[in-house]
Amino acid sequence: MAQLAAAVQDNCDVADARHARELGMCVYLLGMREYFRWMSDYPLGMAPPSERVREWITCQESRWDAVFDDVDAFAGIPFPDGDLVDAFDEAEVNRRIGAMGLPERLLYGAGLGRFGVPIFFLAETVREEVRDGIRVTIVDREWARGFSAPPATSRNGAIQIRRDAFRRWLWTRAEQHGLRLAGATVPSAVPGHGGSGGKTAARADHIERIVERETETLILHEIGEIRAGGVLGPDWERMLAQVDDRRTEVILRAVRDLLADCLVTLPELVARRAGESLAFWRSNFDGMRKTLAPELGAAGGPDGIRLDAIRSAADAGTDRWEACARALLTCWRDAGPDGVIGAARELVPN
Repeated sequence: MAQLAAAVQDNCDVADARHARELGMCVYLLGMREYFRWMSDYPLGMAPPSERVREWITCQESRWDAVFDDVDAFAGIPFPDGDLVDAFDEAEVNRRIGAMGLPERLLYGAGLGRFGVPIFFLAETVREEVRDGIRVTIVDREWARGFSAPPATSRNGAIQIRRDAFRRWLWTRAEQHGLRLAGATVPSAVPGHGGSGGKTAARADHIERIVERETETLILHEIGEIRAGGVLGPDWERMLAQVDDRRTEVILRAVRDLLADCLVTLPELVARRAGESLAFWRSNFDGMRKTLAPELGAAGGPDGIRLDAIRSAADAGTDRWEACARALLTCWRDAGPDGVIGAARELVPN
């Protein structure tokens, strides 16, 4: 397994060498701090020493510089029989891993994320299930990963949930945003020291409960993504692949996210009367989604969760965001990438 993990990590490094430093400095440094924690197996809830993080970033950037110019393509994934499997042939790599008989139930992930950034990982499977005919795989401990680690993805009609990435995202979010998650205050730590043992343990327990509970919300959103893909058809992904404008891509992804949540996530949570999960969804409703649909985030009321208001907003949002997505597709079909870029600028002016 060590050889397999090393090969996946090498490809992660190549992807990071090409793309990690494209981000704004603040986002990049925050991401590198979290990546240091994973790479160094540094305890969550403890603030890593700044000097140690700076030294590690320097070393990591030197490693990226070394592979940036020398590698033209991602290396194949090696197997004991000597075969190399294309790094993006996720299904074949996983078939080969399954045939190796390893004690760990490993899942290999390979695909393209936001802005066409390649994303690879190798992680231990904790659960598999089928939901509405969709295969859902939930993994936790990760043996290889890159700078970018989205907690949930849907690809080729299947869903992957990365609980370790989700957990780390929650810790970072709690440290940044007033220590509030899912409508409740996360027990705080002492600034700069990771907190006393009791406070840190309470905080960890709280975040772990969120991981357990909100894994379901992640699954629902990805089911919504797949449903939205069925509604919009394959042209949506073709359009997204052709758009070489970051702001437009952010807008397009936000429109589909809104459609996914209105189709599945919000109606399901309302039907289950899942108030805590709805509070979690609302506390993380931000960025371009909030710019496009402020009324959706406000639908539950300022001081509580009103299920009827959320359901009504989701019903209206389904029609609105499907129509919006179809209009964007029409602009792309009629005038290519420039057409949809122009339409996105009209939708959200600078």
